[in-house]
Amino acid sequence: MKDLCLFIIALITVNSIAQTDFRGVSWGATTQMVLSQEDNNLISNEENKLIYEVSLGDINGTMMYQFTSSNKLMSGKYFLTPDYVNSTFYIRDYELFQDLLTQKYGQPVSYPRTNGIDKDNWGPKLVEGSLNLETRWETDRAEISLISLKTTDRVLIQIDYVSNEFGRMGIKEKKKQILKDL
Repeated sequence: MKDLCLFIIALITVNSIAQTDFRGVSWGATTQMVLSQEDNNLISNEENKLIYEVSLGDINGTMMYQFTSSNKLMSGKYFLTPDYVNSTFYIRDYELFQDLLTQKYGQPVSYPRTNGIDKDNWGPKLVEGSLNLETRWETDRAEISLISLKTTDRVLIQIDYVSNEFGRMGIKEKKKQILKDL
């Protein structure tokens, strides 16, 4: 009986761990559920978005939870904004996140297209805005993208998590709204 109880507890624990999709919450969670779970500094609570300050490792930035119009979590995003003098550090960080995401989600379904640019030149090309990097993973519950690109004033490392189920729902809702406004 004791073994059966331990097995059931282990099964419940594994099942609850498997059901979390982004920062300990599951796709479809409400804004209230995320607000109660998240312990980072809330910057903005906009319609269908929660934006927080975040630091991954020693890289600062923001993260955003996006919800459908029916208040279901459909995506999560990190916008990391390192500031380096040495452009190779941006590539180092990109490759670090690429390795970690590969450890967690398996082999990517797509890798960066570098148009034959020698890897030694990725950093300078990224900083000047002539190279963007993107790696994607797919799971049964989400699509994950790692992106590095030059914005107007800095290099951004972005990690997107989009629910397969609720992400499509968000697109359908957006199309309905746009069609109504046309």
